Amino acid sequence: MSCCCGNEKKPQSEIVDVAPSEQPTPEQKEVKEPPRQAPEQPPPEEEPKTIVEEPAPVVQEAPPKEPASKELDETSVELGFFDGKGNIKNFRFSQKPLGMNFNEEMPIRIGSFVPPSYAEACGVQIGMILATVEGESLERKTYQDAWAKLSAAVGKLPVQQG
Repeated sequence: MSCCCGNEKKPQSEIVDVAPSEQPTPEQKEVKEPPRQAPEQPPPEEEPKTIVEEPAPVVQEAPPKEPASKELDETSVELGFFDGKGNIKNFRFSQKPLGMNFNEEMPIRIGSFVPPSYAEACGVQIGMILATVEGESLERKTYQDAWAKLSAAVGKLPVQQG
């Protein structure tokens, strides 16, 4: 006999002959059978899966924003100021006077406020530089052109009541 595992020793077993005339003892007669298992049933058939592909979401560009009301658009002015860190901060004004003093050269820098200052109440700070009027850059404009643009925009605002 050959062994697949090399020099392993197989445990020896003893063979005992039993004469046919000998009657089995009650312990030998009673042979316990292993418990019967229920016959194997094939797994239940799975219902066919329906694959539903959901349509990809449709991305639509939003229409251009319209002002809340025509009146607000016609009676408000947006001024953009450099904040000293290179960022432009936009302020929307809806009445005049704005109550701010500035130099008469480019760039237009806020020097002080005239109390009660509407611009100061809105968050404009001394030292800020006027960068845009109604979204239009003042960067390459002369002082006269920038002043004309600012005056025309603020001129359409209603006067503060009270």
